[in-house]
Order: sequence, then C-alpha cells, then structure tokens
Amino acid sequence: MLIITGHQRSGTTMLRYLCDAHPQMTVTHEFGSLLFMRQPYDEYAQNMRERTASVGARWGFLETYKNSQRTRTENEALTEQFLQRLGEIEQGPITGTAVQQTLQQLFPKGVVVGDKLPQYSAGLGKITKDPALDCVVIYRDCRDVASSYLHKVRTEWAGFAWAEKFNTAEKLAHRWVERMEMMEQYADKIFTMKYEVLVQEPAATLAALAEWIGVDPAGFPTNRVKATSVGNYKKGLTEAEVADIMRIAGEKMAHYGYV
Repeated sequence: MLIITGHQRSGTTMLRYLCDAHPQMTVTHEFGSLLFMRQPYDEYAQNMRERTASVGARWGFLETYKNSQRTRTENEALTEQFLQRLGEIEQGPITGTAVQQTLQQLFPKGVVVGDKLPQYSAGLGKITKDPALDCVVIYRDCRDVASSYLHKVRTEWAGFAWAEKFNTAEKLAHRWVERMEMMEQYADKIFTMKYEVLVQEPAATLAALAEWIGVDPAGFPTNRVKATSVGNYKKGLTEAEVADIMRIAGEKMAHYGYV
C-alpha cells in the first residue's frame, strides 16, 4: 500500500493526482485510513466515522475539492463501505495489511492502492514498521511551503484551529525542520522526492517512483506537471518573514540545495 505524505503545501496533492491517474493505481485523497492503525476494529470504526463527519464536504476522498453536498454523501458512503469490508477481514488491532486488502476489494483495478495525507509525515515511525506500507515523502523549499501555507491560512483556511497553530513563518519553519529531520531518520525505509526536481524533471522522477512501487512508468500523466510554482515565495513573503525562515531553517535548507 502506497502512502503519500510530506509537510502541507509540499506537493502531496499533485503527487496524489499523478498516482491516482495512473491506470494501475488508486490513491484516496486524505481518507485517513491509516491514522488509527493498531486500534481494535470498533474503536477504529468510530474514529473513521468521526473523521468523515468532521471533513464533511470540504474535500472528496475520491475527487479533489468538489465542495458540495454530494461530496459529503460520497465520503460517508465510502467510509461505510470501507468499514463493512474491513470488519470482515479484521476485528483485532487494524494493520496496514488489513487496510490494503480492504482498499483492493473496493478498487480492484488498482495494482497499487494508497492514501495521501500530510499528517502521516509525523508518524513515520509507526508507518515504516508495517511491512504492507510503502511510504513516499515529498519535500519542498521551506520558503515556498511557508508562503503557500500562509496564503491558505489568510484565505480559505481562516478560522480553522489546526491552521491557526502555524500562522507565522517562524512557526512553519520550525515544523518544516522537524518534518525534514523525521524524514532523515527513516530515509532508508522510505522513498523521498524533491518537489522542485519532480516539476522540472517529471518523467525521470516518476520513472524512479514507478520502479520502486512496481508499476509502468508510462502510466503517469507527466504532461500535467508544471514548474510555475517554484520560487513563488518572493511574491508571497515579506523580507522579515524570509529572514525568520532562514534563521531557523537555513542550515537544513542549504543541505538540500535551497540557497
């Protein structure tokens, strides 16, 4: 089972689209099916239903950002179908294998099934211990991450408590460093991808991913990848915000070629 994760605004949604568009793959959009691993089935099911209710119609688990009542209905239907089949497979602590088998029943065309969720990047220790899970972490220039995130906080994410926790460039820089260090800690067990390389060299980058997960590299729609968002922080951050980021994350950024 493929896990796509990384700091928010690092390209996880784009990578999920590229993978889900592959004819051999089905990757859900922030379904969260691995958030509650190792819980007994009843507890897991309750948490999945509560998560689905909290998401509502803000995005679709199968399609991106439809923002409609239909999305709410579709999300609830998928959750119930998933939980019914999962309960037939496993009643004890829920494992990656049980989740994978359930998703493969729901989406039989997928040689590879998976889920994309930025929050998974905080739990790589648990994810990498499960032999059924293959994790891809995509990372991006901290300045572009902060610029994009802050724009969202000031617009469509305004008012959400989870977004307001990271409402300054300084806070985002600290979290970016933490997530990069987490990625480094498990680097030998995951597939890492640099956002800037993906958008500038999509064919080669996705071919390497295809070899790692065992699918045909020709299945990725590389013509849909554009490199227009690299360096956008120059228009989105103040000089003071850039200075805060460089003070906190500059050393780590330099290590990954962000100068």
